[in-house]
Amino acid sequence: MPRENGEGFDAVVVGGGIQGLTFALEAGRQGRRVLLLEAGAFGGGSTAASYGIVHGGFRYWQSMDLPRLIRSRLEQAWFLRHFPGLVRPLRCVMPFYGHERSKPGLFATAAVLDRLGSALARNAAPELPVPRLLRRAEVLETAPWLSGDGVRGGGCWHDVEIADYPGLLAALVAQARAAGAVLIDNMAVRRVLPDPRGGVGGVEAADAASGESRRFEAPVVVNCAGAGLDAVARGAHAAAPRFFQPVPAFNLHLEAAATLGAAFAVGRGKRLFVRPSAEGIFAGTFYGARDVNGWVGALDTAAPGLGLGSARVLRVVEGVVPQGREALEPASRDVILDHGASGGPRGLFSVSGVKLTTARWLSARAIGRIWGGGAARVSRPAGALVDAKA
Repeated sequence: MPRENGEGFDAVVVGGGIQGLTFALEAGRQGRRVLLLEAGAFGGGSTAASYGIVHGGFRYWQSMDLPRLIRSRLEQAWFLRHFPGLVRPLRCVMPFYGHERSKPGLFATAAVLDRLGSALARNAAPELPVPRLLRRAEVLETAPWLSGDGVRGGGCWHDVEIADYPGLLAALVAQARAAGAVLIDNMAVRRVLPDPRGGVGGVEAADAASGESRRFEAPVVVNCAGAGLDAVARGAHAAAPRFFQPVPAFNLHLEAAATLGAAFAVGRGKRLFVRPSAEGIFAGTFYGARDVNGWVGALDTAAPGLGLGSARVLRVVEGVVPQGREALEPASRDVILDHGASGGPRGLFSVSGVKLTTARWLSARAIGRIWGGGAARVSRPAGALVDAKA
C-alpha cells in the first residue's frame, strides 16, 4: 500500500500514460520516491490511441533539426534494447512519382546525412538498415498495387513500431515499480492541495471503484495528465497559461484486399501514412473533426490501387494531441511549465510531450529542472514556460 499523509513521497505524478510512466521510472532510478496516480487504466488515454510508431527522426532532416534527430535516434534505440519483442523494426517506403524530379536527390542527401546522425548518436540503433533509394521494380515488388500509379522509384528507411501495446505498458509499469515508484490506477485526482507556505501539499484523489476520497501529501506535484493537463493545472492555479489546447486526432483500422509488405507514405503532395496490421491496414494520424468517410476518400485518392474506397472500417481509434500555433494543428514542441514561476503554487509542474519516442528524454529533462540534477531542494527556472527543445 502507498504511504499517505506525507510519509516519504518526493512527488505525486498525475497521469499514467507514457509521459507519467517514464517520469516515475526515471525519477525512481535517480533515487526519488514517487507516487503516480492514474484515473483509469495505465496508458488508457492518448497513449493507447497513438499510431504506434517509435520515430527515429529521419523526417527531421527536412528541417535540418540535428539535435532532435539525434535524441530521437537514441530514444528509439532505448526502446529496442529494453523492450525486445514488444517493439520491432518497420520497413517504410515512400514512392516517387513522375512529377517529383527533385525528390530522389533530396532523399539520397538525407540518407547520407542520416548516416552522419547515426554516428553522432553513437550508432544508437545498429539493428536498423540505413536508408536507401529504390528502383521502380523494387517498389512494385513490395507494392504491386502501385503499378498503375505513375511510380518512378522510391526511398526506403526503417522506423520502429510497437508490436504489443499491452505488453509494453505492462513492462513500463513493472520497471517503474522496480525502480521504487508507487503506481495506482483507477485513482482520479480531484484537486491539488495547497500548503500554508504558498506551495503544493499533495493531492486529493478518489478511488474509482468505491468513490472513497484519499489524500496523498508531497512537496511536488507533476502534472502529466495528457488531455486533462489544463483541468489539473487550472484547479490549482487559476491564471495558469493554457498551453494544452486539445486537437482531436484519430487513426483508422481498415479491412482491405491488398496486403502491405511495408509501411507506405503515399500520395502526391501531402503524404498519408499506411502500415500493415493484424487486422489489415492501419492508417493515420488524422487531425480535426472525426470525418472518417472524408479521410477514407483521401486515402483512396492517394493510393487508388489499394481499393480503400470500398474498405470496411473496422475500428476508429480516437484521442487528442496538444495544439500548435494554428487551430487544429498538432504541437511541434515539448513543454515543461513551472507554475511557481508564473504566479502559481511552488512545486507544481506540468509536462507535455509531442512524441511517444522522446517521452523518457523529456521526463529526464523535467526531473533535472525540478530537482536540479539531484539536489534535495526544488530548482525553479526563471521562465514559466520552457521550450524543452532548447
